Amino acid sequence: MHVDTWRSTYRGHFPDTLLDGLDLERWTAQRERRLREAAADEVNIVAERGGEVVGFAMAGPARETDPGMGEVYAIYVRDGAQRSGVGTALLAEAARRLDALGQRGMLIWVLRENAKGRSFYERMGGRAEREKAETLGVPSGPRHEIIEIGYVWDDTGPLRSRSAGGSSGSTQRM
Repeated sequence: MHVDTWRSTYRGHFPDTLLDGLDLERWTAQRERRLREAAADEVNIVAERGGEVVGFAMAGPARETDPGMGEVYAIYVRDGAQRSGVGTALLAEAARRLDALGQRGMLIWVLRENAKGRSFYERMGGRAEREKAETLGVPSGPRHEIIEIGYVWDDTGPLRSRSAGGSSGSTQRM
């Protein structure tokens, strides 16, 4: 699911060679390792519909030096499940789990050119306040420079109170 959503979300933003070169076995092994080694303050949430995984989110303490700030490290929803409340449910649940860990504020990074993602975070109350450059690539392949925008919620209270808006998806901690 992660590789599929990367390919559909970033097609046109990253070179096709980078997206087509994503190694499913390598990504699966990395995900399994990350889940096995997850810290106690890291949250992993899966959204399912009809027994199929349609989205996921990962969150924990902010990787930058922001005391009391949580960060959503990743959130992805399959194309067919977008605009159905799954993303809202995942983001709200991540905010609730971070709040339970004492992290009232929240940060998420998004590709500057990802207008769809940026619009979603703005609708959810995030403010574009940060910017950073990153370099991506596949092993032994070309590197690709990107710009990410950091969306911030100083207080996730309004976000935590949101529901899935009629979504039939479910969320659970892994």
